[in-house]
Amino acid sequence: MPGLSFICDFDRDIDALAASIRRALDAACHDATYTAATLQRARSWLLAASAYPEYPIAAFDFGDVAIHLEGRLYGPAPTEALLGGLAQTVFDRDDTAQEWVRAVDGEFVVFALQRSTARIVILNDLLGRLPLYRRRTSRTLVLSRELRFIARLLPRLGSDPMGVAQYLLLGFPLGGRTLLNGIERVAPATCVRIDVRTQTVRETSATALDIGCTRAEARSTRTEARDLATLFASGCRTRAAASRDDVVSLSGGADARSVAACLHRLAIPFRSVTFLDADGEAAADVAVAERLAALFDSQWHLVRLRAPSRTDRLSLLRRKQGLNPLSMSYLVPYLEGVAQRFGRGIVLFTGDGGDKLMPNLRPTVVMTDADGAAAEVLRVHRIVPLEQASALTRVGAADIVNELRDRLAAYPEELWPDRYVHFEIFERAFKWLFEGEDRNRSFFWSTTPFYATPFFLAAMRCSERHKAHRTLYRDFLLEISPAAAGVEYAGLGTAIDSTAFRVAAKAASVLAEAMRVRPSAMPSAAPRHGAGDAAAADGLRQQITRCDAIADHLDPDHLAAFLDAPAAAVPGAIDALFTFTSLIEDLAGDSGATRNEDHGVDIPANTFGDAPGHGAIRDCEQ
Repeated sequence: MPGLSFICDFDRDIDALAASIRRALDAACHDATYTAATLQRARSWLLAASAYPEYPIAAFDFGDVAIHLEGRLYGPAPTEALLGGLAQTVFDRDDTAQEWVRAVDGEFVVFALQRSTARIVILNDLLGRLPLYRRRTSRTLVLSRELRFIARLLPRLGSDPMGVAQYLLLGFPLGGRTLLNGIERVAPATCVRIDVRTQTVRETSATALDIGCTRAEARSTRTEARDLATLFASGCRTRAAASRDDVVSLSGGADARSVAACLHRLAIPFRSVTFLDADGEAAADVAVAERLAALFDSQWHLVRLRAPSRTDRLSLLRRKQGLNPLSMSYLVPYLEGVAQRFGRGIVLFTGDGGDKLMPNLRPTVVMTDADGAAAEVLRVHRIVPLEQASALTRVGAADIVNELRDRLAAYPEELWPDRYVHFEIFERAFKWLFEGEDRNRSFFWSTTPFYATPFFLAAMRCSERHKAHRTLYRDFLLEISPAAAGVEYAGLGTAIDSTAFRVAAKAASVLAEAMRVRPSAMPSAAPRHGAGDAAAADGLRQQITRCDAIADHLDPDHLAAFLDAPAAAVPGAIDALFTFTSLIEDLAGDSGATRNEDHGVDIPANTFGDAPGHGAIRDCEQ
């Protein structure tokens, strides 16, 4: 991923780490358009960035305070004014940074340096929209937007068995875990304070949002829909203001059409783009998207995808280090095609978040304790069966379930159904969906108004009863554009404002509950991956024979048995395994063969001495 990387070592001069830092930055340059540069440095620390030229990284000077911003702040005040206010107070009180983050709508990581005191503050946005990773020991700290940067800087870390078990079980590790040992995902609204003179690092994170305390007093569905539409329009307007070249990734569902309809209502010009996958399974989406684009007077572009290649899979693997499954590599040709057609200076609007904030996520099953909540999570999200995930990773099944129960029990909500909703938003969205959006940003900036902070908080307050069967969503879209609501939903053949849609939505919910499967009123527009699973299984078998390192992370006997077991046919199971084994194979390979050519890292070789060995920062555990 493009973005900022920060390295601090209180025991050694940063010059001693130059060769390792250079190699790691080089590994974070994913194509020939990327360059890497040092932004700030002192004896014991360094701030660098790897990105393509159009990626939003900017520097601001406020006298004694220097600020580097990655990402975007979204109005109403200018970015420089917002950062100027932060610069005046962020070093004075511990709570200042959290107050500022809560008041700002944005997707960002901020680095602030107070020159006179050598103090540093690094913070991210309220929802943690830009994934940020950390490796911390008693005397060192590495923070980076690029997981691959840390993995290459510290190549001997190995995998996190519990994180891998959770990944196989659910599709993502829980909490701060990643697939790599000792590398954590930084929580939303985190403030890291570094005092170079006293050689101390302190970290604070905002209190987790209590879903149960966000609900407002009872209001009508129309009132909630009207308020949401107003906030949604504000989110669209401020995000469009960041670019003069807006493109909507348009499908045939409700999420992206809501974005496009709102931009059209605001008279903000935009172009539309839709993909047709190699198997033609998205054909229904294409037809509806073309109609919607014509309705919005938007120039429409179709990107015809080829089948994903090994190069596409390797590209996705290295950009996301396994946190985006390889089955999603079919999107790499789409993202490359969008970048080639429109350039990398665009803002790509998506409908991401609409599927989390607008439907009713509360389970209908009775849930009174951690055991019930954990059972529901496993019922809905399980990929590899628990016993197989345990056997493959050599992590006890009880230990896996207990950590899931402990996560659920730690949430602030009083009611267990609310804790389940918390899981859906702050585990699945944070650790699964945000990583997918970040994949897009490795090609061009991508955003969605569904996660505009005011809209997000308001949507969380809306009645679950109103959200059921897409009722609130229907009224929300009718507020934005009755004409858009009148266009049929791809794959369903009926419009969201029709009686037939309401009947189908209710029937789908009832059927899902009766069959004890995940409720979904709508078919997915994403291609199915049956043939892809077979190819992944073949690739996995080949990896087992040629990569001895896999046996260090997965039990080889259980892995061989699993490939021939019925559980391997569960959707996503082979994909999850193949993604992880591909990561292990890539990390275990010759690092010199996997790096790109030099992309202009501006750490002068004649100034820095080579680091001893191939390990960079000393591994001093707390």
